[in-house]
Amino acid sequence: MKILIDKESGKKFLARENEDFHTKYGMVSKEDYEKGVQEGFVETNMKRKFFVIDSTFIDLYRRIKRKAQLVPLEILGRVVVDTGIGKDSVIVDAGTGSGGGCCYFGHLCKEVHTFENNEEHLEISKDNAKFLGLNNIKFNKCDVVNDGFKEVDDNSLESSNLESNSTDLVFLDLLEPWKCLTESHRVLKRGGFLAVFNTQITQSVKLRNEFDLLNSDKDYFVDFKTIEIIERLWKIEGEKARPRFSPIGHSGFLTIMRKV
Repeated sequence: MKILIDKESGKKFLARENEDFHTKYGMVSKEDYEKGVQEGFVETNMKRKFFVIDSTFIDLYRRIKRKAQLVPLEILGRVVVDTGIGKDSVIVDAGTGSGGGCCYFGHLCKEVHTFENNEEHLEISKDNAKFLGLNNIKFNKCDVVNDGFKEVDDNSLESSNLESNSTDLVFLDLLEPWKCLTESHRVLKRGGFLAVFNTQITQSVKLRNEFDLLNSDKDYFVDFKTIEIIERLWKIEGEKARPRFSPIGHSGFLTIMRKV
C-alpha cells in the first residue's frame, strides 16, 4: 500500500499496488503507477501531480472500518506518554468497539487482551486487526461489567478469568467504568496503570467518587488524575499566524491511576 498526496490540495489517498488509481482528479494506470512508485510521483490523465510515499501504520490506521466511534488518537497517544508502555507490555482493553484502542496498543506492545459484548463490533475489530497485520491481539466476547475479564478458549469455547497481576495497563472505554475498578486492580501488576476514557465530565466525577469509596477500605490505587484533551490547529501563512476558526477540538477526558 502507498500513500498518494495531491500536490495542490494536500489530500491523501491510499492506493494498492498493481491496480489502477482513480480519483476525481483523474486516473493513473497501474503501469504508470508502478513507474511512479520508483520515481516518487505520478501524474493523472488530467495532469494532476501526486507524490508517492510508503504507507505507515498510522496511514492504514486512519482508514480502518468504523462501526462504533473510535477513541481519539490524542487520547491514545497521551495514554502511551503517561504510562510508558512499550514492546514488552501486556495490555487489557475493555470496550473494544471498532478496535481502535486494541489495534493502536497492539502495534506498540507485546500482547493485547480485548473484551467486547457486541458481536458485530467484535467482528469489525477483528477485520481491522487483520487489515493492519496485527496478530498479537486476543479478542473476547464478554460483558466485563458483570462477568469480569473472562477469556474465551477458541478451541473449547470455555472461559476463564484473566490471570491476576499479569497486566501493565488496563484501558477502559465503557459507559460505567467505575464498575470495573476492583477487577482492573485484580489483573494489574503492582505499579500498573488504569486509564479510563470518558466523553462526559460527569462520568469522570462518578469515577472519582467510586475511587475514593474504594480506597476508603484499603489502598487500591494512587496518583489519580483527570485531564481534558484539546487540540487547536493554527493557520500559518508567511508572517501571519493565528488559531484556525474552527470548533474547539475537544477530544474527551482521560483519567489515569496506578495500582499499589
